[in-house]
Amino acid sequence: GVALDPGTGLTPLMSFTARTAYPRRTLATASENTFHGEHRRGNLILSSKTVPAQAVMPRLLGLAIRRLDSRIAVGSSSSLQLSFTPSQTADLLRVTTAFTPQGETQIPGLFFNFSQARVMSAFMGPQPIVDTVSMVVRESAGVTLRLPLTEGSMYSVALAELINPSQTGRALWSLTTYAGEAAEAAVPELNA
Repeated sequence: GVALDPGTGLTPLMSFTARTAYPRRTLATASENTFHGEHRRGNLILSSKTVPAQAVMPRLLGLAIRRLDSRIAVGSSSSLQLSFTPSQTADLLRVTTAFTPQGETQIPGLFFNFSQARVMSAFMGPQPIVDTVSMVVRESAGVTLRLPLTEGSMYSVALAELINPSQTGRALWSLTTYAGEAAEAAVPELNA
């Protein structure tokens, strides 16, 4: 055990850190994402504390976004390919962008326009799956696709007829997956 402080007769202040890897799946229960510590002397608990950790979501692995055409003029129509490997199963894929004109800060409302977007192709590995993909939400700021995602499988989804932003700059892409009840909560249109 730790020696008591000779002046006070108490255990000295102790500090702990923990290192973790990004999880490959969303932690299902609060108990999976909680830290509990106890200070004991023999069988006697002198103090204890439970601390909830931050909500942690797994990342899409190998995420890449590339243009499929050379149409890069502002306001023109373009096609993009999204490639990724999910680290857990999911039912929906939400794709949105934010946009930062060169040399400026992000401007709300300036983004690729998805209002005419359509799924051009979809693959799981080499196998075409476009027939299993449906667009459940299409709005100017993004699209939500019903796309059954399997953990560890590589996916490629091509979107066509996106309208480039009205200014040149850099796009910040956001891809979010949803599974089960979270999918229903995230996309109210599923319950309509």
